[in-house]
Amino acid sequence: MSRIDQAWRRAAGAESPNAVPEVATEPAANLLDQYALEIAEPPRRIEPPPYLPRSTRAPDTEKPRPVRQFQAPGNDRLVVSAGARGIAVTQYRRLAESLEQLRAARGIKKLMVTSVLPEDGRTLTVANLALTLSESCGRRVLIIDGDLRRPSMHTVFGVPNARGLRDVLLSELDPVPMVQVSAGLSVLPAGQPDFDTMAALISDRMEDLVEKLAAQFDWVLLDTAPVGFVPDTALLARMTGAVLFVVAAGSTGDVPVRQAVEALGREYVIGTVLNRIADSRIPATTEPPLPVPSAPRTGALLERT
Repeated sequence: MSRIDQAWRRAAGAESPNAVPEVATEPAANLLDQYALEIAEPPRRIEPPPYLPRSTRAPDTEKPRPVRQFQAPGNDRLVVSAGARGIAVTQYRRLAESLEQLRAARGIKKLMVTSVLPEDGRTLTVANLALTLSESCGRRVLIIDGDLRRPSMHTVFGVPNARGLRDVLLSELDPVPMVQVSAGLSVLPAGQPDFDTMAALISDRMEDLVEKLAAQFDWVLLDTAPVGFVPDTALLARMTGAVLFVVAAGSTGDVPVRQAVEALGREYVIGTVLNRIADSRIPATTEPPLPVPSAPRTGALLERT
């Protein structure tokens, strides 16, 4: 027995004759080895989202850059613009939260947004919903402009429209010409207007493309032409599995809406956005229905079906 052990036993016995010291079951050298291994392990590198172009990925030695938010190109009807009304921002957040709940409960991440008439406010609804999901909820969002007859999403975000969805469907363009407008939001424009490629929207190529892009983003929002302008819109609804229907208050009748919902397939319609309601008509309590304005001077009402 070493002198250290003898001294330890004498010290313990001074407190209590029957005391037995506790002895470490693992040598100190092993403990030091483990500690050295833990402090020597390098931190793991956090990869940027897979949808970002490779050229934008920072080197290992570069510090993370702050997230760049989308700057509205002088459009006060967008919820991120300086002139956006607070009620618009609040109600779009409620719509986004409602969709996030459906995403968590049912795994929905592909959403088709359509309407009966071209002027129902569908495109602006898609844009503001995408901005809210990306900026407020921190989701990676892709907008696909599927209105090949009258594309307009590129004008909302101020991005080029020389190439887009039309080119991908006709020539299998690779890589897909997406435009990243902020850290969390990308847009696939429609491309040059073309009446002859409408049938390509319901092709297997389109279905494969949507599935491929859905694997890269948290949300894929498909802005389509109004029901009746696209042949067999039910096939598009089946590709996404979920449809948000935009209706303009005071201008779209009940009968056309019911006919459009039946054409899409009632089982795919997860909700309707009643657009262009005066702010004074928006109720203070919102369970349910959930109100969501799509523009500073108008309102909308989300009703679950």
